[in-house]
Amino acid sequence: MQNFKNTRFFFFFFFFFFFFFFFFFFFNKPMFPSLRGQNIGRWRYDILQNYNIL
Repeated sequence: MQNFKNTRFFFFFFFFFFFFFFFFFFFNKPMFPSLRGQNIGRWRYDILQNYNIL
């Protein structure tokens, strides 16, 4: 059971980061200009710049 709990923990964070980057890379300002997409694109750039991913 301990291995099963570790795999659930791994898949939880895997899907969490997957949907996080999916949101910030595919739902930014070119796609939704009316749903504050400008701010989402700026937040994406600031997050990537702060964590040195750029």
